[in-house]
Amino acid sequence: MASFKTQKNGKTVHLSAKLPESLGGKTLNIGVSKVPEHYRPMVKAQLEGVIKVLTYKHKVEKLPNVDRTAEVRAIIDHKIHELYLQSLGMAETAVSFNGEFIHAPVTAIALPASTPEGTARALQATEVSPMALGHLVEEYFKAKDNEGIALGTLKAYGSTLRAGMLGSLGSDTPIGSVDYEMLMGKWLEEAFTKQSTNTQKAAIVRIKSFFTWALEVYPKAFPMGYKNPALRIKPFVKRETVDMESGEVTRVSKLVHEERAALTPEDAQKVNPKLPVSREEWFLKVSLFTGLRLNELAQLHRDDVIPDEENPNLVSLRVARTYTDQSLKNTSSERTLPLGFDEETTRAFLAFIDDNTKRYGSKSLTIWGYNFLKAQQSYSVAASKASRLAIEAALGANSGLTHHSFRHTIADKLKKAISIKDSAVKQFMGHSLEGDITAGRYGKPFTPEQLRAMFDEAGVWDDWR
Repeated sequence: MASFKTQKNGKTVHLSAKLPESLGGKTLNIGVSKVPEHYRPMVKAQLEGVIKVLTYKHKVEKLPNVDRTAEVRAIIDHKIHELYLQSLGMAETAVSFNGEFIHAPVTAIALPASTPEGTARALQATEVSPMALGHLVEEYFKAKDNEGIALGTLKAYGSTLRAGMLGSLGSDTPIGSVDYEMLMGKWLEEAFTKQSTNTQKAAIVRIKSFFTWALEVYPKAFPMGYKNPALRIKPFVKRETVDMESGEVTRVSKLVHEERAALTPEDAQKVNPKLPVSREEWFLKVSLFTGLRLNELAQLHRDDVIPDEENPNLVSLRVARTYTDQSLKNTSSERTLPLGFDEETTRAFLAFIDDNTKRYGSKSLTIWGYNFLKAQQSYSVAASKASRLAIEAALGANSGLTHHSFRHTIADKLKKAISIKDSAVKQFMGHSLEGDITAGRYGKPFTPEQLRAMFDEAGVWDDWR
């Protein structure tokens, strides 16, 4: 096995390995002092892989014992030089073979021209070793940067992944060894107790995104059966506890349980007056009946609210990127869905929109009067604050519920309604139909009228009308 050794001066670092007798039996020392620390485990894994392959090739082909020290050194020296240049920003990729980044210690080598053809073929077949977390984080940022992600978003990801994850877990940690317990025990359990629920949720999204990307792009860096550890991460919320004898109130951080993601029937009644009065009350009521994402709801223009001329009981909401101030999460998000109010509430809602249009005029393009925040390219920032305050006003400051809880609530109801087709649920929620070949590739989307009839028959909204 290869190992790192530091010379007496404490500065020069060598990677040392004893070659087997079949390869000459010499001890190979390779300087790696110029290579950043988070690349060194990769160099070590590559050296071990080269020795393993050459030894196997020697055995299978029954070659005579010969000194292969120079050949091994040529391959690894080339790799170290490549990593050194990459660390200086002088090379586009850290490891490549035939112009493609590979997830293996040996297949990833850009082989010198002098490498024998048989050895090159053998090296291409070598299996993969774990890759360093720090290296993959940097590769992830390159991918994000190429996507044209906003600078503010990149900074937020940097705070979570570089300062947070790498600062706590270490750059040299093999990504395949990172599990839920490591993320929580070495990092998030302490970090989350100091953060707001929304900050925690944003961090969870970034962590989940990174591991999803790594699993897709470098699957062989992970052990068989590895699952994205971020899928299990839940935020902490502050809960007030009262000492019954002293009356002293303390705030304690506790994990949010999955079942609290949706509103209880009691919660739903509190945020759902028959005829809302304020803008925030209407916002929560529409959220409950539709499960629209925060930005989808906040960016609705007047002509996105479509009354049915023949059926006064039916109003549809169009979620689309019709105007420059509107955005969608993905292509599946574009849809037109029924609102589900009864006739009296429908008339009141349309009257509310007309009043708001007169009140805000040209100051706001949406039915709510929220201002478009260009820096974030969405209305969701302004709407998020208003929604949070409305939820706190109805349910208290420590309910642990957010706007997304309304989406969970309607989704749960639809999934439990046996008579409603799964494709109808996905269309209503704005989820992808990928995997449903019949509905996704050949089927026509349901009309708002069809969805309304289907949901009415199943009694989806009955408890809330």
